Amino acid sequence: MVGDDAPDELSTARDLVRATALLLNDPLLTAMVQTAQAQVSVAGPDARVLTLINTNQLLTRDDVFGVQTGSEDVAGQCLIAGFWR
Repeated sequence: MVGDDAPDELSTARDLVRATALLLNDPLLTAMVQTAQAQVSVAGPDARVLTLINTNQLLTRDDVFGVQTGSEDVAGQCLIAGFWR
C-alpha cells in the first residue's frame, strides 16, 4: 500500500499485521475498532453531537471483533479482520 504523504514508502501486509498486533494490545483502541456506532459530543461555539458509524459490515457477525476495512487507489480493497476462533 502506498502512503499519500510519502509516495515512495510502502506498507506491506506484514507491516499491517504488526501494527494491528500493537493496536490490539491497547484496550481502548481494541474497543474502538469493534464498535459499530458511537455518539460523541463536540464542545465549543458549534457544539453538537456526532454519530460515528463504522463501515466494517463484518461487525454484524458474532465471531468478528473488528479491525479495519478500506480501499486505496493503488492497493485496492484492504481488510484486516479480527475474529474469535
